[in-house]
Amino acid sequence: MADPLDALYAAKPDDFTALRTELAAQAKKRGDAEEAKRIGAARKPTTAAWIVNALALADRGVSGQLTDLGERLRAAHAGMDGAQIRELSSEQRHLVEELARRGFAEAKVSAPSAALRED
Repeated sequence: MADPLDALYAAKPDDFTALRTELAAQAKKRGDAEEAKRIGAARKPTTAAWIVNALALADRGVSGQLTDLGERLRAAHAGMDGAQIRELSSEQRHLVEELARRGFAEAKVSAPSAALRED
């Protein structure tokens, strides 16, 4: 059985609370009090977190891209390689901008506010 939290965190923010209540009730009905408690304790994500979730669910390679870049940045910092750090920092900015664009598109957010973009 799939984890109900996956469905919960894939839901639109406006649907989150009602779906959480429904999923917790289903778990209770099955006699799984621990699962109902776990679902009931799930916190509603911020809009920015929901957009990141939408992108990650649509493109499973996103986390790999970020992990790879993070490892290369750590290695450059550990080696105190200034040129490499500058190059990778630029790559990081471009990747974050591209992922933000894709995330907004996936979540169908056509005009994100400055605050949402910053988050």
